[in-house]
Amino acid sequence: MASPRTAPIRGMTRDASSRGLYFIIDQELPLRTELDLILTLPKEITYATEVSLCAYGKVVRTETRKEGDVERVGIATTMEAYYFVRTKPSPP
Repeated sequence: MASPRTAPIRGMTRDASSRGLYFIIDQELPLRTELDLILTLPKEITYATEVSLCAYGKVVRTETRKEGDVERVGIATTMEAYYFVRTKPSPP
């Protein structure tokens, strides 16, 4: 049986390693939720074109965070598999 798909959720990455990601979003996700992740590496980091890191992972930890007056959710995930996709440079 296929898993249900939801609308994309935007977040801010706080930490990344070859084994997982930690990011901040505005909603809770249950533990063990399977995720398709896309992390955009800007050209300022890659020194070339923008690169997308596409990964499959699972939620392993969540925590409520206070950022100013706003409550957000920190999500730690595994990265079970990943690959890189380069975007084509824009024409001048």
